[in-house]
Amino acid sequence: MDDPPADGVANAALTARLGELDAADHYFATDAQSCENSTSSMFNVWMADWFLDDVRFARLFLTNARWDSVIYTPAIPHLLETAQIPTRVDTEPRAGFARPGWIRTSLPKIGSQPAQEVEIRFPSYDSAGHMVAVSQGADLADDVEQWLGTL
Repeated sequence: MDDPPADGVANAALTARLGELDAADHYFATDAQSCENSTSSMFNVWMADWFLDDVRFARLFLTNARWDSVIYTPAIPHLLETAQIPTRVDTEPRAGFARPGWIRTSLPKIGSQPAQEVEIRFPSYDSAGHMVAVSQGADLADDVEQWLGTL
């Protein structure tokens, strides 16, 4: 299911600084199941495993949008802790970052993959819903640009 495009002002702020997105970068939803829709510990372990597969191989940037009714982002640390993955949300300010927000987690050794400490960028957008670029496009552009500079 495709989301509507961001409004012209927010979209212009993003593309002016980060460039046009090609088809491979287009946002789409693969699963309508929200993290907050289940309290089953079995579901949480399955979701944590699925999430950790991504965390192992990619540096993640997740938006913590206050009005997001699709992805309940405060559930992510809970989900990982339920799966017995040590997790901490860091909301302390850091030099050079306008908005604090990181999730730190310890990934266990799995097969040939070593144990590792991982940090996920997790800034909060207090006026935003699911499409952060619509209401806080300039803030999102600042954060993504700064995060890309740390890769």
